[in-house]
Amino acid sequence: MAEATPVTGGCLSGAVRYEAEAYLDLAYYCHCKICQKSSSQPFEIGVLTKSGSLRFTKGQPIYYASSDWGQRGSCGACGSGIDWRPRDPAETFGINVGVCSLDQPEAVKPYLHMFFDEKVPWFDVADDLPRTTGAEALGIYESWKEQIE
Repeated sequence: MAEATPVTGGCLSGAVRYEAEAYLDLAYYCHCKICQKSSSQPFEIGVLTKSGSLRFTKGQPIYYASSDWGQRGSCGACGSGIDWRPRDPAETFGINVGVCSLDQPEAVKPYLHMFFDEKVPWFDVADDLPRTTGAEALGIYESWKEQIE
């Protein structure tokens, strides 16, 4: 079982702040087209939070249903991405926060690349972390359940 660590974080403007328990060793790079569009970057990095631990201490994100199964929270004042969560409220184990929304993102250790088959072709990934495809994502999601519930 993975171990959760207390974390704090928030948006660029400070309008949204949160605290949670995060699995700092279960952070992942997501190269899916939705993350690319959402961030305007080649990938996003998410870190899983312990089920029920994410609590907003100042403000609330505005949510956008970015797919049939996920929604993204961002600050209404500055637009910073805060979290991603399953649209199914019963799937609270899948909630994650954006790594650089953390007050101490340097504590995070990404462990894999997801949706690597959707990676922007000109972006060179020089690490040796595992690379998984979009077709493998559901299996990874299920393995998270086993590791953190």
